[in-house]
Amino acid sequence: MNQRVPLLITVILVGIGLFIMVKSMMSPEMYRVTDRSEPINYVFVPDYDQFIRSNHHVDGSFWSTQDDSLFVSVHYRTPGSEYVVGRLQQIEGSNKFSFPLPSLEKGKRFFYFLRVQDAAGNQIDIKPRRTLIDRFSAGKKEKLFYVTFEGRPSRALLITHVVLILAAMLLMIHGFYYSLEHLLLGRGLSGAYWTFFFGWLLFMVSVLPLGYAVAKSAFGVGWGGFPLGMDITDNKSLGIVLYWFVLLLRGWRPQRTEYSVRTGKVSGTVFAGLSLLGILLTILAYSIPHSVFIQ
Repeated sequence: MNQRVPLLITVILVGIGLFIMVKSMMSPEMYRVTDRSEPINYVFVPDYDQFIRSNHHVDGSFWSTQDDSLFVSVHYRTPGSEYVVGRLQQIEGSNKFSFPLPSLEKGKRFFYFLRVQDAAGNQIDIKPRRTLIDRFSAGKKEKLFYVTFEGRPSRALLITHVVLILAAMLLMIHGFYYSLEHLLLGRGLSGAYWTFFFGWLLFMVSVLPLGYAVAKSAFGVGWGGFPLGMDITDNKSLGIVLYWFVLLLRGWRPQRTEYSVRTGKVSGTVFAGLSLLGILLTILAYSIPHSVFIQ
């Protein structure tokens, strides 16, 4: 039974990760109030991406439980500018309202919130929920919805980028299993080292040269992380690449081109433990959404 523990732990963690990923994909971000006791009800699902050379439609369903007429407006701005107010037009015969935000250049953003008023003077502002990340990165600063205008990376580039990341993830899962096997059963160290090495290699290629190319095509800026900027996606990718590079370098024995517990750098147990920590840090880093930034 003890020999199956590493495999069992790995399967459980992978299952939890897949459940969280699928749940997030099937549960879009939604803001709603559907309560007859409230004078204004609404359902709004924000969309954060829009291709350049096309308007972005801010759409939602809004209705008064008192059968009053509603005035629905979007207050939008670019960074550092004043708000512009646009009125959402009601689609005849429905509770749906819509307003087209004008197009911006590649990589530019509009920030906005919605305001709904009824004839009785009731008013609500609809803004995004603040998360722990928001409190940490922006303090009490106002949080708004946003839309980023993007270019279109080539399909071949995107497919290669995604396939390499998935392949790196599969290798990292195998490395996690081998590290557990070494810590619990005293074997599997060589497998851990080489699966992590090739996983790191694929990850590095996918997020640095290919990630640069994808970002350049989509946002007009290939690298926005350290030392040029504070882009969270670039910085977390760079941090993960460097962590695994240092760990793998400390576990390298050129004489035999294999991992050895007598390298004089780190022991096999330390390597396995730090690799598990690396997996945890990688998961935590990529639980942060791609487009987290201080507004």
